[in-house]
Amino acid sequence: MAQNSYGLKLIGIACFGFFLTFLHEIFFSQLNSANERVPSWISYTELVVVSVTALIFLARNLSIDIAFINSLWIGSLILLMVVFSFHGVNHFREARAINEGWDIVSVFYYSAVILFVMAWMSDALGFLNSLLFVIGSVTALLGFLVSARLMLSNKNDGENLSIWEYFGDFKNKSAILLITCLLVYGYNVLYSADVLPSLYHGNLPPGYHELVEDGEQSDDPAIREKPREFKAAYDKFVSKYAAKE
Repeated sequence: MAQNSYGLKLIGIACFGFFLTFLHEIFFSQLNSANERVPSWISYTELVVVSVTALIFLARNLSIDIAFINSLWIGSLILLMVVFSFHGVNHFREARAINEGWDIVSVFYYSAVILFVMAWMSDALGFLNSLLFVIGSVTALLGFLVSARLMLSNKNDGENLSIWEYFGDFKNKSAILLITCLLVYGYNVLYSADVLPSLYHGNLPPGYHELVEDGEQSDDPAIREKPREFKAAYDKFVSKYAAKE
């Protein structure tokens, strides 16, 4: 996902929109902290990390070179796992207080989120197979949907509380993360099965995609320079060929 083609430009613009939205939420919370409950450090950490994550996706989709981007990506994923582990434990206790069955639903939900983050981590570090984490996450997500369907409502303080209302009231960014992961890995599966076309339809050869990704994931400036050298050589070749025409 590092090509500068039409489809990926649109994705990059969408990432920029998310980046600005998360930044606005950070500053909005700070501006209103005098009148409202001051957000906890975990909430600020989450907003900062998802902002950085959106920025990384923006850079990769628009082929913008950022120093140490791979290290920044790995650090963001580690913090995401910490943040959502915290949310998972917190909501597990809260759900158990409402309904003993709802705590299991909460476990399924946050397991799906954390396993998707681990799939990204697996891709970044090259350990194990990210497909294993994706399968585990989808399984946990199905477990969440089935268990939530079996426990639709509960009496809370005399009022009928729906489990969908309870999970829909979460203020964290877990739902956005889940949707993003499902879209990314869902597209990869459908593209591999030749159901959907490639996002890349630019003028550069398909092999350039892998070359740019290898360069992006390296902290060595010399390696990150290789995609630029390849593009310069390719442009020179095309110009020379066009002149002969």
